[in-house]
Amino acid sequence: GDCNFDRDFCNWTNEQGTDDFDWSRKKGPTPPFYTAPSADHTSGIGWYIYSRASSYGPGYNARLHSPLMTGPKCMTFFSNLNGEDTSLVFVYFTVSGRKTLAWLKSGDRGDRWIMEQVFINETREYKVTLEVKRGYSWYGDAAIDDILFTNGSCAQ
Repeated sequence: GDCNFDRDFCNWTNEQGTDDFDWSRKKGPTPPFYTAPSADHTSGIGWYIYSRASSYGPGYNARLHSPLMTGPKCMTFFSNLNGEDTSLVFVYFTVSGRKTLAWLKSGDRGDRWIMEQVFINETREYKVTLEVKRGYSWYGDAAIDDILFTNGSCAQ
């Protein structure tokens, strides 16, 4: 599940057929509106994943799924929500077809990477899903970078 997206999506997979578009890998800014990150979080010259608001209609969504995981884990990642009408970003985990919301963010936080942590207190096998739902304007992108899973709860 760990991934910095510099080479590929690692073992994360875009949902096929039941969402509206895909998460994309990107490097550097996105003219003409520059609402995607100016650089990745890892090194400043690498890649991140993002959804471009201007490419899809309001309410359209994209889902990216982790490989199967087991046991309580802390998911640490960095998010970048930039633009006046940023998309909603959700983190779910799914056990035996049952989806549980673990994290939700929206709102313009500028072109900066913010560390997020989500504790997934589950002993059975599960998948984590990153979902983005586009806002009502073309001006606002959502990006994620540097996903890391550690066993046990998140440090406070």
